[in-house]
Amino acid sequence: MATWGDYAITTNRDANTATIHDAATGARLAVVNVGRTPWGVSAAEGRAYVANFGDRSVSIIDLTTGRTIATAQVGDG
Repeated sequence: MATWGDYAITTNRDANTATIHDAATGARLAVVNVGRTPWGVSAAEGRAYVANFGDRSVSIIDLTTGRTIATAQVGDG
């Protein structure tokens, strides 16, 4: 889980999604498709960065729109 401002972000590894929550109430604001087997998340500057173990990528989510804006492939190792 990661937090930034009013948002808390969790990953859902079996569903290949991340969920954006209202940090104060826990209410679900958005469920966002990301890469395969999302394993961890960090957040900064209005974006969440989801590490996708299953396809060796990082999904970048815009927290204000609740959408994935980019997916970057990462190397082996």
